[in-house]
Amino acid sequence: MTFDATRTRERVEAAQRAAQQRRAARAEAILDERAKRLALRQLQAPTPDIVAEVIVCRRGRSRWGFPAAGVEEVRSVAVVPLPNAPRGVVGLFQLRGRIHGIVDPYAWLGDAEPLARGDETPVLVLRLDGRALGVRIDEALGHRLVRRDELDEAHQRRDVSFVASVTTDFVELLDLEALFADERLCGTAGRAPTDRTMTGGGRTW
Repeated sequence: MTFDATRTRERVEAAQRAAQQRRAARAEAILDERAKRLALRQLQAPTPDIVAEVIVCRRGRSRWGFPAAGVEEVRSVAVVPLPNAPRGVVGLFQLRGRIHGIVDPYAWLGDAEPLARGDETPVLVLRLDGRALGVRIDEALGHRLVRRDELDEAHQRRDVSFVASVTTDFVELLDLEALFADERLCGTAGRAPTDRTMTGGGRTW
């Protein structure tokens, strides 16, 4: 019987290719199974218990979390002080032809330096039930989702109505309805000024 080296080599190469294909198929099956198990674990894993979506801002030594749904924008505005305004009421500012009040909760939570007429300050513009209000801030730090396990029950504030809760890293989560309703801050700044329209540069405030 004649030995055919060429045919033998072809058979060996075919066997090697078949073996490689079987190994590749087994590897793909293993990876598919691993992916399925990982996906199943992810589906079965408990989803984070999100209790708040906030915009975090800094004011002095405090960090506040404002409900994201009520935040309209952050901007620098020129302040018009209100004579004999209550503590915490900074003054007025103009936004798209309308006059709104600016409040500074830090006046109740810390030390707040006064502003003179024409001074500019960053404000977080809030809107609730058609009313707008500016809150004086130093800077906006960003967006955050707050989980239930991040709330620190041991450090909840009871002395300020508009601070709903505090996180374990000391971000005070504010309640917009309570803030707008707080007579100390918004009795003057949160109502009448929001309904006035700017008619000209000579208007007396």
